[in-house]
Amino acid sequence: NNNLYIQEYNNSKCGTTLTCAIVTLTDTIIANIGDSRAYIVDNKNITQLTKDDSLVWYYYEKGKLSKDELRFHIQNSLITKCIGHEYNVKPTISTINNNNYKCLLLLTDGVTDCLSDTKIKFIVNKNDGINIAKELINEAVYKFQNDLIPEGIQFNKVKNGKDNATVALYVKNVNI
Repeated sequence: NNNLYIQEYNNSKCGTTLTCAIVTLTDTIIANIGDSRAYIVDNKNITQLTKDDSLVWYYYEKGKLSKDELRFHIQNSLITKCIGHEYNVKPTISTINNNNYKCLLLLTDGVTDCLSDTKIKFIVNKNDGINIAKELINEAVYKFQNDLIPEGIQFNKVKNGKDNATVALYVKNVNI
């Protein structure tokens, strides 16, 4: 088991997140651990399919933070579940019918901590195919605006490319 390998041969205080998908003829199965995310795109809208395994997501679900505020909260790197820190970590599994979307996005927190859902939607709608992935990385790593960060001691002033930024993109139809 790869999780056991990571646990035994790496620093036990480190871990990683995982969001992955298996696309079958009829369904898409998504597995998620940590704060990487899966989104679907259909009819120019995006929908987040996964929940973050993090302390700030808990605050968000309790109404203590807005979705944009959780991106910048000083504790946003505290994840409650990860690969490599526990031996028996289990992902959250969800299934969606393939007819419910035209595009699937898997994004690490290096993208979603720098781009709001509104910005992700804008980028998806103005680009097509592989350009979506390139533009999401470009915006998250090189064009992130610090002036969007809420004021207060509980919020971090993050820098461009604050974390690993990865986009996996599955497009069923180029005309999304």
